[in-house]
Amino acid sequence: MDSQTLRDFLLETYAPLKGLNGRTVEIYDSTLKRFRECLGREPMVSDLTDVAISRFLRWRLETPNSRNQLPRRTTVLKDRVQLLALASLAFRKRRIEEDVVLPQFRAAGRLPRGYLREEVERLIADAARRRGSYAGRPAAWWWRTIIWWSWETGCRIGETLQLRWEYVDLADRRAVLIAETRKLKTRDLEKRFSPALAEELAKQHRPGELVWP
Repeated sequence: MDSQTLRDFLLETYAPLKGLNGRTVEIYDSTLKRFRECLGREPMVSDLTDVAISRFLRWRLETPNSRNQLPRRTTVLKDRVQLLALASLAFRKRRIEEDVVLPQFRAAGRLPRGYLREEVERLIADAARRRGSYAGRPAAWWWRTIIWWSWETGCRIGETLQLRWEYVDLADRRAVLIAETRKLKTRDLEKRFSPALAEELAKQHRPGELVWP
């Protein structure tokens, strides 16, 4: 029986070999926390079996969260994919004797829902009334500009939070999100933004630093 915890396997073996960033590790760790709740103890590498994972998925589907809501099937599907990925590497590393094969699990695709233009404008206006500071910046500026930027560019929050001033041209109103900060890490991406947002961003322009630390 493998005596290493599944979390240690994630941190010491899986994450380095797969090149996972900090945010992705947190998402995997969230699944392991639910697995721990189901088992009533710390999950071990040896718990990566078809029976244990199947029982966990059934438990997930039937167990309400802290708000007394059942998880979406897409959330449970995410848990399934992550545990299978861990099991696959553990099997190839000969940490478990059998590869894990589970029955198919489907989650219905839903049309994405977004905010209306008027709702986003209200969010930006509300953010401008924030008081105090956030991460060394005026809170009103930080929240207002990051919502405004996200709305205009459609950028993911992960790549947005890694954007540095040296990749932002306020005069030309464009920014480059370098490949290393993006989800698939395959190519740079250039984004344009409005003169009004450029003017607002310029109020906290600090070369050499993150735009939104």
